[in-house]
Amino acid sequence: MTNINITFPDPNTYTSLVTAVCANGNYQANIPDPDNPGQTMPNPTTQDQFLQTYIATTMANIIIGYQTRMANLSAQKTAQTTYANAFNVKTS
Repeated sequence: MTNINITFPDPNTYTSLVTAVCANGNYQANIPDPDNPGQTMPNPTTQDQFLQTYIATTMANIIIGYQTRMANLSAQKTAQTTYANAFNVKTS
C-alpha cells in the first residue's frame, strides 16, 4: 500500500480542516445509543477518523467517476463503430 502524507503549515490549518469537514459531513459528537433507546452516547469514531474516511471516500469517488467516464466513452465508440458498420453509415 502506498501512503500519502500531508504536512500542514501550522496546527490551526489542520484544526480548521477537521472542523470544516466534520461540519460539512454532519459529524455528530454524540450518536443514538443502540442499547438505550432515546439516549445518546459519545461517537466511537473520532473526528480524525471521520476526516480520514471522508478523504478516502472522496478519492474513491474521483476514481469511480473517472473510470465510469472512460468506460462510457469506450462503450460509445464501440457502439458507434458497430452500428455504423451494420448500417453502412458514417457517424460523428
